[in-house]
Amino acid sequence: MMDNCHQSILSDYKPNRNSTEQNETISTMISSTTTDGKTFDLCEQENILTDQLEKCKVKDATHLSERIKRTYQRIDSYIREDRIEEAEQERKYLNELEQTQILHEQVVFQKSNRYQKNTLVENNRSDLKNLRDDLTDMPYCAEKMTMELLVYFHQRLLDEFIFLETSDSVIQKLGELKTQIQNEELFSEEIRTYFDDLNRNIYNEDCSSAVNMLNNILRKIRPLHLQEIQRLIEKMEKTAELIRNKDIVLLIGVTGCGKSTTVQFLAGAKMKETKVAIVPGRFLDHIEMCEPIKNPGLIHITTSPYCRSETRYVTPVTVPLQDIFGPDETDEIIFCDTPGFGDTSGPEVDIANSAGVLEALKNCKSVKILALLSYKSSGDRGQGIQKLTQILVKMIDHIEDRLKSIMYAFTNYKLTTDIHAILHDLKNSKVNNDLALRSDKSFVALLTDMINKTEHGAEIINLIGGNPKSLIAKVRSLDGIENPAKVFQFSFSESTQSTISNQIHRYKTNITSAVKRKNLDLLLYNLRNFKILKNLIKQNFIEDSKMIRFQ
Repeated sequence: MMDNCHQSILSDYKPNRNSTEQNETISTMISSTTTDGKTFDLCEQENILTDQLEKCKVKDATHLSERIKRTYQRIDSYIREDRIEEAEQERKYLNELEQTQILHEQVVFQKSNRYQKNTLVENNRSDLKNLRDDLTDMPYCAEKMTMELLVYFHQRLLDEFIFLETSDSVIQKLGELKTQIQNEELFSEEIRTYFDDLNRNIYNEDCSSAVNMLNNILRKIRPLHLQEIQRLIEKMEKTAELIRNKDIVLLIGVTGCGKSTTVQFLAGAKMKETKVAIVPGRFLDHIEMCEPIKNPGLIHITTSPYCRSETRYVTPVTVPLQDIFGPDETDEIIFCDTPGFGDTSGPEVDIANSAGVLEALKNCKSVKILALLSYKSSGDRGQGIQKLTQILVKMIDHIEDRLKSIMYAFTNYKLTTDIHAILHDLKNSKVNNDLALRSDKSFVALLTDMINKTEHGAEIINLIGGNPKSLIAKVRSLDGIENPAKVFQFSFSESTQSTISNQIHRYKTNITSAVKRKNLDLLLYNLRNFKILKNLIKQNFIEDSKMIRFQ
């Protein structure tokens, strides 16, 4: 038991981030501004951080927390042994570590902020370009007026020159939009609420919130963004040409399972674990490449720590096997990153994903499947495993005959995790007690295949310290699915089907309204879009009892 004296001494060693003993340079770096008003830029802070890490003999900033913990333990031990001088030395070292950790957190936060701001600007520019493209040849209507207001607020966010400079002129435009929505018989209580919020946003000059509210209104009067679907499918058609008559490996999994990060790893990129600040002092763990891109195919592969899909269309990455196995290998392997099936990015991505993936696959020579399951998405009752198997069952016709073409890999699991036992328990505790699941022969066959293939050890991907050789070798040994156009099939999620139904109803309403008001331009515009959507659905999907039908 430590006596009161020792307790008092140890209390002096607790971190005090405002301590006057902290190094003046570090303190000013942490505050970002010196007494003479000089602001340290991010580069300067990173240089100081590098020097501090070297001074503290810490190789990587991610090890700071563990080093601080061990230093506390040493101080405690020295005090218990009355080694006060050594404890004092450790206290000074502890102060250095804690100052360095604070600086590291600030650097991470500023880098995250800069990245998010740059991403926001890029997204605004992209949205603005798309809005301008979509407005071309669009007749006067509520949809067009809403989009014109969106153009205005995106310009404000980008500090572009604009003609509408007063809030009064914007309010006037807003009133005209409200009247037009009423004339087109699209007004609702929900839209009224959006207008109330929008007026407040304009009064407060909150452009970001105004954009969000206008998008809410746009989704009500135009449930489905047809032009965005066409843009995504156009990109997928370019992909289809890149993989025509090729043997490919298709990565499949739900959003957030790590498909894009796994592609980077398989292409030979060195990975590191980092933290992304969401607010000061709070961080998300993230794994990213830690070296310049060597494989040009990776330029289009982006990752995020957030549980959302950064991939919006099929993206192939060709990996020369000599980069992985050495100069004796002259072959190559093509990995295709995909959006998350059943994606949360909206019905446009879901439709384009289904149509585009099918289009991309049908002209391939053969397709192998690398199915990924993440610890984060697996769920405590195996929900992620069920979702993955359901995706595969719906995607591959007679999947029980294609099992030699599928490999399962697991991300974010501890290397010691017994995945075979987890799968076995899922089958015994849930499937065997659920008549519907037990009766689904394809589902049971796939789950049994997962159990069998993990019996002697699952393929747990170690992104940081692992080597892709083993995984690539196993993928190469799979049998490719030939004639993929006859094997792969896709359908929409229920929410997407509902959105399509709403859009069809909207087209009919708009057509009726245009006829009543003798607005030929608006009539032709809606008839044209109705026909485009009709052809898109019928050309790319197998119709069943649940599919949207056009009368």
